[in-house]
Amino acid sequence: MFSLIPNTGVLRRDRYDYILEALSGITLLATYYPLLFYQQLDAAIRIPIHYNVAGEIDGWGNPSSLWTLPLVATAFYLLFSLSERFYRHFNYPIKRTAYNEAYLYRLGIRLMRHLKVLLLLLFAYLNNVSYLIAIGKAHALSMFVMSLFFILLIGTLVVFYVRMSMYKE
Repeated sequence: MFSLIPNTGVLRRDRYDYILEALSGITLLATYYPLLFYQQLDAAIRIPIHYNVAGEIDGWGNPSSLWTLPLVATAFYLLFSLSERFYRHFNYPIKRTAYNEAYLYRLGIRLMRHLKVLLLLLFAYLNNVSYLIAIGKAHALSMFVMSLFFILLIGTLVVFYVRMSMYKE
């Protein structure tokens, strides 16, 4: 099912891997979307920079605050992309053998790609909502959306842990 490229030790990417990478790129670009309107913002406008647990704003900044999340998202994108190359050093829940290593490596890499997409979606959502709040088109974060992100993040970790743990030789 999962195969290594001969004499390289590198896993082959399939269509699903390319889809996850494309989604990562698109969500990273979506994080930068509010910056297209940066020049139109008045220097006196306040941008939400922190939210409490209820999704209400409890910290404000100037328009340059809109750069923070895209830069952090870019750093996460690069970090996750780099870490995928070190899949042999991930901490797997079962002992690696010659029989299961390709399966575990594939799942480890896919877990990183799923987490990358989810975190970039979160950053894109936060930056875009902060911009909408600043221009008066929104009032707070949606607790439904934030709860959904949390459930998807924890659910992804659980699903991949179970899939790795249940693998039988």
